[in-house]
Amino acid sequence: MKNTLIILFTSFSLTVFAMNPVKAHEGVPVDGIVTEEGKKCKDATVQLFRGNEEVQQVISKNGKFNFLLDFNYYYTIVVSKKGMVSKMISVDTRVESTRIRVPVYECGIYLISESLLLGMSNSILDFPMAIVAYNRSQREFAHNEDYTLHMREAYQALLEKSFANNEANNR
Repeated sequence: MKNTLIILFTSFSLTVFAMNPVKAHEGVPVDGIVTEEGKKCKDATVQLFRGNEEVQQVISKNGKFNFLLDFNYYYTIVVSKKGMVSKMISVDTRVESTRIRVPVYECGIYLISESLLLGMSNSILDFPMAIVAYNRSQREFAHNEDYTLHMREAYQALLEKSFANNEANNR
């Protein structure tokens, strides 16, 4: 069964596909793609933290990354690139039983230039753009829709304010 949830953000997108279950006991597979200006992002740094400890880091050559997260931990995935606004996703892998098969959690992260937010209060970006946890009824890891909607709206408002400020400064 293939479920597709797509959330489009003005300059951030998170796409979630539930597919390709892995064997029980392995963990939570996460596949991602990083893009900028509509193209696969080369040389993005993708860091994986378990709690506050960095456990893995990859430099994306073709925009893609993948991790296998152990069950029953809190993870943060941080995607960054020089000159671009960093993005975070939090993943709570707590489950009642590790004897489950979980589909691959796929996400797409769109990075934007830091220059778009110059002079803006962007403290909203200190928070993850999505919080992912196991949804028992759907039998998959999914993002918290209310939280993600809130972040999308706050992020879009920040971008709109930035564009308005830039337009006013160019007059």
